[in-house]
Amino acid sequence: MIWKYNYINLYLSIRKTLNSKNVEKLSFDQIFHIGKMHKNDCFNHYKKQVFLKWFSENTENTIGFLKRVNKLLKKLELILSEKEKQKINNIEPREFTQRRSMKTVEVPYKRLDDTNSLMSNAFFFYKGIRVYEKEIILFKMKYYGEIYITSKEIVIYDRKKDEIKQIIKYKNITSIKLNSYCIEIKLRNKKNIFLRYKDNELIYISLNRLTTIKSTIKFNNVSKIKSGMIEKIIEKILNI
Repeated sequence: MIWKYNYINLYLSIRKTLNSKNVEKLSFDQIFHIGKMHKNDCFNHYKKQVFLKWFSENTENTIGFLKRVNKLLKKLELILSEKEKQKINNIEPREFTQRRSMKTVEVPYKRLDDTNSLMSNAFFFYKGIRVYEKEIILFKMKYYGEIYITSKEIVIYDRKKDEIKQIIKYKNITSIKLNSYCIEIKLRNKKNIFLRYKDNELIYISLNRLTTIKSTIKFNNVSKIKSGMIEKIIEKILNI
């Protein structure tokens, strides 16, 4: 209770002098001076909240932004949790995926029956994908496996069973939306599917890079919009 009282006092006294809007402009000495009249644990907690808000407001999938992040972390002398570190670690692979040349890999399912109509090479593939369908208000996991993103389709493949679980042709997709908790793929005349990965935005970037499908599919990134209570509940359910 004392800690909460001390933190509230700290917040009210320094929120205008140290916040997400000015934290990059302040020097190490200025930040140290702001915090020296407060308890270390309270001030360190406040600095982390400022950093996380700054990160959310300014995130870019660029090496330049990654350098800004590391510089600010050093200045604030912060220790991040593994989950917080992961958000930063995601920047580099996203940046690489956005700019890398469109090299292809051979798909492992081409030799299976009834795959003659499928592309023999994919531009992107990812392991550890969870695929859900929505039953009224509940989510049900259908598959766990790999996805292969070709120039014409998304293929969900189970390597252990060596079988294709689902084929999603781009011509049957109306929109792809990146939420904070998943990627929602809306389909014509079929149930929508929901993809979850350790970094959902990486999948979204990969799909968005395929210029041949942009004219027919609407891409919508709402992941940076502040999540409401419903979105947070959905994410908790999917994490179980």
